[in-house]
Parts: sequence; structure tokens; C-alpha cells
Amino acid sequence: MYQTQTHQTSTGMLPRKFRFTGNFGEFFLYALALFIFSVLTVGIVFPYFVYWINKYFFSNLELDGAKVIFNGKFSDYFIMSLGLFFLSVLTVGLAFPYWIYWNGKYFSSNLEMAA
Repeated sequence: MYQTQTHQTSTGMLPRKFRFTGNFGEFFLYALALFIFSVLTVGIVFPYFVYWINKYFFSNLELDGAKVIFNGKFSDYFIMSLGLFFLSVLTVGLAFPYWIYWNGKYFSSNLEMAA
């Protein structure tokens, strides 16, 4: 079993603890359905698949008991993500690292902590 050690960081602050509250069954069913739809639509649904996975994980995260809130909107995400996805395909993966970078930036920029 894991042991929790209490130690101070280099700034002298105690570390804060994250906790994930999601469950695999719910995740698996939605992810499987979205993956199948992504294949059937030749990638059109793929940006929603990526969006949903990130939203699911961030929306089921707590920091010291306070809920992490993801406030991004799919409409803001979709066009840019779809464009970068297809650009990655057209450039045989050359644009893929930027798409990954942009995804990380988009999702981390749309997080808040509940009061």
C-alpha cells in the first residue's frame, strides 16, 4: 500500500493532495462509444473524444477536498482542434506536437478551484 509522507517543499509549504473521484466503468463506456463514433465519422468526432476525456478527468479531480472546475466550452475548442487534427494528418504528423501542446494549454487555462 502507498504511504503518505509529510514533507515540506523547497518553499517551506506543505504539499497539497489531489484526489481523482471518477470511476473506470463510466469512463470506459463513454470512451468506447466516442472512439467508435470517431472511426465511423473518419475523425470528425475525434476532437470531441479528446475534449470529453480531458473534461472527464479534470471534472473528477479534487485538491485538498476542493473540486477542480473545468469551465472550457466545446464550441471554443472544436474548430481549432479539428483544424490542428487534420493539419497533423495532412503533414504526416508534423503538426501533431503543436496540437498536443495546444490541447494542454487549452485545458490547463480553463481550470478553476471551487471555493
